Amino acid sequence: MLGKILVLDDDADVAKLIQTILESSGYEVVCAPSAPRAMTLVRNEEISLVIADVMMPIVDGYQFCSWLRNRPDSADTPVIVVTAHEARYGREKAEQLKVNYFFNKPFEPDEFLKAVKECIGQKV
Repeated sequence: MLGKILVLDDDADVAKLIQTILESSGYEVVCAPSAPRAMTLVRNEEISLVIADVMMPIVDGYQFCSWLRNRPDSADTPVIVVTAHEARYGREKAEQLKVNYFFNKPFEPDEFLKAVKECIGQKV
């Protein structure tokens, strides 16, 4: 396996699509439908990359990223944010949280995989 990727998205169809794209490229994927579940996975698994949706119930994707960045053992974990709703504000917030990539849904799978490879440290 090339790395374990955490997909945080409450839309099961979107999570499954991202999982399929990633697994077909050799990545191991774990999915979480909520930030609390994702937090548990980060604490218990060795995660190489987080892909987080912004619009989430209870704890949104940005709050999750803030939590991730404030933990010494996950502060440097690469993050890709995906969203269907936020444009300029979302990009600014993502930059503040040192998010590696920001994608609007729908996104181009080839460009998405290129970003994943760069985050994992693979040659593009």
